[in-house]
Amino acid sequence: MRREFVELARCPVCHSEGELALDVASEDEREVRQGGLRCRHCGATRRIEGGIVDLMPDSKPDFVEREAAGLELFTKEMRFKGWGREEILSLPHREEGYWFAQLRAIQQTFANKKLDFQPGERVLDVGSNTCWASAMFAERELEAVALDITDIELQGLATADWWFEGKGVYFERVLGLMFDVPLASGAFDYVWCCQVLHHNHRENLWQTMRELYRVLKPGGRLIVVNEPVRSLRTPELRPGSEVEQYGGHEHVYLRRSYVRAARQAGFGVELVGPWIHPTFVGAPYAIRAENTIFEGFRAAARHAVRRSKLATRARLAWKNYVSGTATYLIGTKPV
Repeated sequence: MRREFVELARCPVCHSEGELALDVASEDEREVRQGGLRCRHCGATRRIEGGIVDLMPDSKPDFVEREAAGLELFTKEMRFKGWGREEILSLPHREEGYWFAQLRAIQQTFANKKLDFQPGERVLDVGSNTCWASAMFAERELEAVALDITDIELQGLATADWWFEGKGVYFERVLGLMFDVPLASGAFDYVWCCQVLHHNHRENLWQTMRELYRVLKPGGRLIVVNEPVRSLRTPELRPGSEVEQYGGHEHVYLRRSYVRAARQAGFGVELVGPWIHPTFVGAPYAIRAENTIFEGFRAAARHAVRRSKLATRARLAWKNYVSGTATYLIGTKPV
């Protein structure tokens, strides 16, 4: 943690802002590595260990404890499968379905001219996990803050040291909850949520949206990508059953649940067609001599859909509600 970051921290106990005092035990040329924070208002103290700031509340919900323990178990499995520093630093550029979706999502985000990321702007990476997104934001000279519930390597905030050494970047790391964000109001230009909001039960989903709205500056943007949805083809009657042994607090909602929660929090919402489907990519369709009649017709139909905003919205709704394509939305906090 760098010394100036204390101005962004909020007491996790009394929620006072600007009341945390820094106590430095050890410091290197990059940051404070060991130390603590003390709230001048309520007296609560928190530790800084390995540059990671612990801003967890005094009492964490049981499901948070279970998820954190599950991530430690999953880390052991990753190590058994050969995951280490080199594999982490290759993220998200891996030839796997899961990582392909993450890569396309952040490529699409950086290409979106409406977002217009500028060096020095501040972005909160919610549920940062392996910290790959925080590192990519830092490479673009944004001031990134990684927020997660665990500080272990491979699946938590301690993984950041690998990015610092391997990529020459820096970002802050905070142990905290997304539905009780321990950071100052109006502090961020962007909030990035990649496949993380479904770890909330319904009440906490709405609370999380209110918290993300609070920490954004007026005009700030919430970017929600790859959020799994319930659909006709993927009803997900037992969400998370495949990862039950890891204690995941998994849920699946209809697209409209995310939209309604964001709007209720105060966001203006724009739904985006993800690049993992050709219909929503800007690249032109080509009809070649070797194409079959069906392939040519399909390319022409996709092109026609692109030319109509109404048809594009209908296509996206079909993908979300029938096919189960993950939700991608951008929420804007009014100025």
